[in-house]
Amino acid sequence: IMEAAIFAASYSQAWKDGFSSMDVFYVSPSQLSKSPPPGQYLPKGAFRIIGSRNYIRSVPLELAIGLIISGDSRVELIVAPVSAVKARTDIYIKIAPGSIPKNKLIDLIKAKIIEKARKVFEGGLPVNIFEDLQHRLPAGGGRIVDE
Repeated sequence: IMEAAIFAASYSQAWKDGFSSMDVFYVSPSQLSKSPPPGQYLPKGAFRIIGSRNYIRSVPLELAIGLIISGDSRVELIVAPVSAVKARTDIYIKIAPGSIPKNKLIDLIKAKIIEKARKVFEGGLPVNIFEDLQHRLPAGGGRIVDE
């Protein structure tokens, strides 16, 4: 639940607004309804929450970008909460909301990941490994978080 909360918070407007943490709530699937209360209207695509919400306070906005090496020597880029990436690889860096523009941040991420991966990949990384990184990062600027 905590990883899902970090993921949701990081890809919300809060990242673009530069927040370092925020409150997140969750409900069980049985608490969601597509039908409005009697006599009321529910806009198209909206859900009604029945019952109380479960809050997680001060969820940190922080993601990790890492390289996962599968058994057949295939390399995959992953962007997820730090605990999820850390459990699967040692080649990762952490990012958080910040003032570095996204394009510049991507260049810094690439350089740091390549630097960390040099110890493992003697022949170099696949050329296209970072091609969709732009679309996988949250909207807005960021910064690299030192370990």
